[in-house]
Amino acid sequence: MKDRTRKILFWIIILIGIVVRVIGWPNSFEEVNCDEVMTALNAKEISETGKDIYGTSFPVYLESWGYSGQSVMLAYITAIFIKLFGANIFSVRLPLLLISIISLFVIYDLCKRIFKNKDVALIILALSVICPWHIMQSRWSMDCNLFPHFMLIAVDLLVIGIQKNKNVLYLSMIVFALSMYTYGLSIYVVPFFLLIMAIYLVRKKQVSVKELLICILIYLLISAPIILMYIVNFLGLDDIKLGPITIQHFEYMQRTGEMLIFKDNKIDSLILNLERLIKLLFVQYDKLPWNSIYGIGTIYTISMLFAIVGLYFMCTKKDNDYMVLFTWLIASVILALNIDYANVNKLNIIWYPLLILAGYGIYVLVNTPKLKKILSIIVIIAYTVLFAGFNYKYYAGHINVIENSLTWSNGLNRALKYATNLDKSKIKLYGEDIENTTTNVYVGYNVEFYKDNKEYSVYNMEPMDDESIYIIRKENMKEEFKDYNCKEFLQYVVVYK
Repeated sequence: MKDRTRKILFWIIILIGIVVRVIGWPNSFEEVNCDEVMTALNAKEISETGKDIYGTSFPVYLESWGYSGQSVMLAYITAIFIKLFGANIFSVRLPLLLISIISLFVIYDLCKRIFKNKDVALIILALSVICPWHIMQSRWSMDCNLFPHFMLIAVDLLVIGIQKNKNVLYLSMIVFALSMYTYGLSIYVVPFFLLIMAIYLVRKKQVSVKELLICILIYLLISAPIILMYIVNFLGLDDIKLGPITIQHFEYMQRTGEMLIFKDNKIDSLILNLERLIKLLFVQYDKLPWNSIYGIGTIYTISMLFAIVGLYFMCTKKDNDYMVLFTWLIASVILALNIDYANVNKLNIIWYPLLILAGYGIYVLVNTPKLKKILSIIVIIAYTVLFAGFNYKYYAGHINVIENSLTWSNGLNRALKYATNLDKSKIKLYGEDIENTTTNVYVGYNVEFYKDNKEYSVYNMEPMDDESIYIIRKENMKEEFKDYNCKEFLQYVVVYK
């Protein structure tokens, strides 16, 4: 392909990728997920006080739910956008959108360097642009979904450092270290990946011992607080303060309980985890509608066939630059085998290497002599139909399925928006599950993020008054409400005189 044609195609593909991710954003989801709500509340508090919602100064990991936690990187990035643009859904969802768009440029650059072939890179870029997983995770905010993007950027910088400029190698260590703050499970992936790569690069004399020591020092200096947090919790130590930074001891660490190393029956758990991994890779559906659509998958189920082809042909060639991709894939598989209930977002680190392998597999097949033209047409038609099918399902109804799912606000966000625009000063929420943590978080998010000078309170069976607006779950609607105005929003109803 001529350079001019390739450049034109590159920018057309990039433009499609941006449009698909930006159209309807950030309000394509009017409802909010409990994880992005908790990130939003912590980010707002950090932007104002430097503390999380529990009053902890610059934590390296967020307590969030009391029984579990969240990684802190997304909250800190969101805090910056809240400072710049105010406390709103735009600021909360902007980080994932931006880094997802940036990743399109990064994956092209990485593949161009690994394969030394711009046509391969262009195919992989096109696959990334139309990838359901990549599109779906970019349109809302979940802390763990930062991890694969940080890993992608770090790996690209690592390859640049190896091939071209050793100073960039040190920059990659900064990003690898920062990725430790994007997702709790990174502790099982990043150190393993770096250890294997360090051994390989030193043995191949692509990195000197001195350069390796500098890399280790940079990585440990930046990642030390989060590594120390795991040590503190593993050993049951007390909180540690490093200036304004807090390294907390948590009563319960959810990620610890999920790992194979802490299981009594390791063999049975390993077999079960392997079965789940195989199903996740080839069915690409985890029954969580915000992660994938049944029948469509994360990277399209057909892509796994191309990924197998790509892996086979990569294994037949001896190229040092392929090692970074092999190591990434192996680290992802090891994580999957060691974690319970691996789903699309828990295993989000695996989708980029699979996309890359699938793109390479397509390139190899469409360049097969005698079959080149017919295979090219078949692949283009197949992915065009799949992409069209994904968009139809996603926008024609799947968004409503997501918003009405467990851990989403199920109409509460829309109900509160509607209520704040009514000409009454008091808004009362009624429901038998009002003490539920998730419900309280949703309400807190709306109270904090919608500046309406209204009074919010909890309604518990006291007589209704005509001056208030009531927000009630459908199952709690009673006969006495029939004389009031009622406006339904998924699982919630706004009731008022």
